[in-house]
Amino acid sequence: MNGAGYTGLEVILDRVYLGYWVDDDVILHFGLLAGILLALETMSGIYFAGLPPSTILLMPVSTKIEC
Repeated sequence: MNGAGYTGLEVILDRVYLGYWVDDDVILHFGLLAGILLALETMSGIYFAGLPPSTILLMPVSTKIEC
């Protein structure tokens, strides 16, 4: 994001969309994500209620997929 380094901590799946279990710890998810939890160095010292320190939750607002 604009040259900032980040680390992906968690992918939050939208349970409305189905997934396919490939293995005990692998799922193919066929749909949109509910959100992605990122840790950013530039967020050091910033806290959001309910989230680990220095993290931010990105959630899609809208998505258009052309077929």
